[in-house]
Amino acid sequence: MFLLLGVFLAGAAWAAPEEGPQQPLANVLVGELVAGRSICQTFVARFPHLAEIRVRIGTYGRRNQGELRFVLREGGWDGRLLRVAYAEMAILRDHEEYAFTFPPVTSSAGRRFTFCLEAPEGQPGNAVAIWAADTDQYPEGEAILRGFEGGEADRVQDLTFRAGYALTVPDRWVILAERLGQGKPVGFRWGAAYGLVLGIYLLGTGLAFRKAFALG
Repeated sequence: MFLLLGVFLAGAAWAAPEEGPQQPLANVLVGELVAGRSICQTFVARFPHLAEIRVRIGTYGRRNQGELRFVLREGGWDGRLLRVAYAEMAILRDHEEYAFTFPPVTSSAGRRFTFCLEAPEGQPGNAVAIWAADTDQYPEGEAILRGFEGGEADRVQDLTFRAGYALTVPDRWVILAERLGQGKPVGFRWGAAYGLVLGIYLLGTGLAFRKAFALG
């Protein structure tokens, strides 16, 4: 029973943590992302080995042509260039997330970054949009819109995004140890899992005591 509990805890701890506005909050469509415009978001990475940013895309239900360019910078939108990635706009689906992956930024934990999206070939009627929130969903960062004026853009507080990390085994154990120190067994996304862990623990303890009394 205790072995089962250990396996359960280890498996739960293995899930890569993510951060960002709670999904699927996306009530403002920022677009169109045409040439001369950029949509950016500042954020603070929680863990090492930052390796992925997911954003929610709007396509207006059409098959747009050209490339969507992703740029990751250190600090603000004009900071040092760290990573660049691309996506063909023709493969993007309306109101779905797209993951921009890149070589991990090793010492990312606690550092501030900015990612920007651009579409140098985008033209009116042939460009994607980015979903965002009109409330401050991510207090540690903010959306930065360049080349947009008025309209829906004035309402934007944060882009609808998530960050992902390519955590190593030592990274995961360090994170688990920190959570245990904070009274958080693991980073469950399913709240009822805490009750399940407690139930397994109590059942195992009860069986152990029962066996001990039986042997006595």
